[in-house]
Amino acid sequence: MQKTDLFPGGNTTQGFFSYYDQILPQKDANMIYCVKGGPGAGKSTFFKTLGKEFLEMGCDVEFLHCSSDNHSLDGILIKQYRTLLVDGTAPHIVDPKNPGASDIILHFGDFFNMPKLKEQKDTILSLNKAIGQKFSRAYRYLRSAKEIYLDINNMYQNAFLHTNLKAISSNLNREIFADKKGKEEKERKMFLSAVTPGGLVNYLKETIQTPIVYQIKSHAGDCAPKLLESIRNEALKRDFSIETFYCPMDPDQKIDHLIIKELGVSIVTSNQYHPYEGGNVIDLATCYAEPDKAEIRYNMEWMDTLIQKSVSVIREAKALHDELEQCYVPNIDFEQINLLKDTVKEEILANK
Repeated sequence: MQKTDLFPGGNTTQGFFSYYDQILPQKDANMIYCVKGGPGAGKSTFFKTLGKEFLEMGCDVEFLHCSSDNHSLDGILIKQYRTLLVDGTAPHIVDPKNPGASDIILHFGDFFNMPKLKEQKDTILSLNKAIGQKFSRAYRYLRSAKEIYLDINNMYQNAFLHTNLKAISSNLNREIFADKKGKEEKERKMFLSAVTPGGLVNYLKETIQTPIVYQIKSHAGDCAPKLLESIRNEALKRDFSIETFYCPMDPDQKIDHLIIKELGVSIVTSNQYHPYEGGNVIDLATCYAEPDKAEIRYNMEWMDTLIQKSVSVIREAKALHDELEQCYVPNIDFEQINLLKDTVKEEILANK
């Protein structure tokens, strides 16, 4: 039994960025349940309950967290049963690609009291509009923070000692891979950290569980992504399956962490935004001549301010979302949803 925690999507400098299509490929899936329904419909509770029950049965379960509400789930992956249950509503739209063959919709809207919800149409529309506006503001703050991040990165680049990083990279790749070859080149992309209403949240401690861990001791904006990119490329060249975890600051380019399960190895970037304790420490301080520390410190203060402002606005969006949920909660038949949960569980168990 192993429980891991991930973010399949995140609030990023590019807006909401989704890796939902990476959770479980259609060709590998026994079944993918796309759960549709409004806010407060019980989707997160549905996932939490089923996930807990399968954990207690000894299964490995991934808990897929929501970046816009770090106390909620957007889904679960039950590995032994090759079954994914995932929230298919906005902003992470997930629809069946092969209906009946490998995926199906569970529509919680079937349990709504529609006449009562109709009476609250104006309130629901108004709240949804306000929530969207809050997220747009939050993403503008994150994009502004990225501009400062790029300036910090440029200062590190100006002090960069390529030879030192090349030596670290060569030694680390040699130590990790030696002359080993993997079984199949495969990559799955996700997030292990997120900008949430509760602040900057990460699941390093919960999910980094390999016997060997390399901690890349770094600073935001330094050359750590170059080192991670080198290891990633070497792993894929040697036909290993890897999990690549990206940074919300640059969600499809900047790698923060890697897991190579076949080798029992994780490589973790540890900095002020996602600190990590333990493992074999690799300090990148030797990769730089003297950078302009005063200017970097000045930029860091402004970047922190913008990121925290983004968190604050996302928290305001969460408060509005809580109001929206109160429109739905009294008008949903949760008893029927609980019965559906039992039915789905029986289906999963019958189709291993």
